[in-house]
Amino acid sequence: MGKYPSELKLKIVLEYLEGHSSYPRLCDKYNIPNVSTIYQWVHQYTSGKQLTTRSVKQVKDGRKTTQLERVEIVQWIIANDMDYSRAIE
Repeated sequence: MGKYPSELKLKIVLEYLEGHSSYPRLCDKYNIPNVSTIYQWVHQYTSGKQLTTRSVKQVKDGRKTTQLERVEIVQWIIANDMDYSRAIE
């Protein structure tokens, strides 16, 4: 799946909500490979959420870890009901 600018997402969502087109037609018009992508944007927008581009946080000052350290990290994350992104914070 490609990255789409927030402005394009909003344009497509509004075009759909105004009743000017269907999911398949919008996919063809804007070269979106899957109708579920547009469906998700519409659902996200109508739920009051922002239509943002996904961003992946990268570890800037990472270091080498041993297998044992990685196992301990995963066990700590599971024990504290966290996901990896929240554990980094």
